[in-house]
This record gives sequence, structure tokens and C-alpha cells, in this order.
Amino acid sequence: ILESMISFEPSETSFVLKIVNAWSETYLFEIKKLYDKIEPENSKFVLDGKRLKLHLKKYIETKWYNLIKS
Repeated sequence: ILESMISFEPSETSFVLKIVNAWSETYLFEIKKLYDKIEPENSKFVLDGKRLKLHLKKYIETKWYNLIKS
């Protein structure tokens, strides 16, 4: 996977990660309601070899017990 194949769209309470591979197959990973707010402008993805890492910058530095709020 190349970085150009990845689209990451964070908002304050959610994000969408989309990957379109070389065969035009689309893979979507979406979290519609995060545990708490994040700073979208300071959140990003990093492609590290075979790993894709998401870095979500919390709006307030607190402990999250889950990625999503139930």
C-alpha cells in the first residue's frame, strides 16, 4: 500500500479511513462516535512498512477506556 492510496478524514468525534488499492478495491474503516473529542488538525496516519498507524490527538488528555463510547 502506498500513502497516496490512503485517505484519512478526522473530525472532533469521529474519523473515516479509506484505502483504495491498485485494483480499485475500496476498504473503509469508520468510527462514528469516539470515546471523547480529538483535535482533527493534529490527528494523522503513519504508514510504517506493513503497518498503518493512526495517531489521534485527544482534545483533553484523559484516560480512554475504549476507543468508542457505548
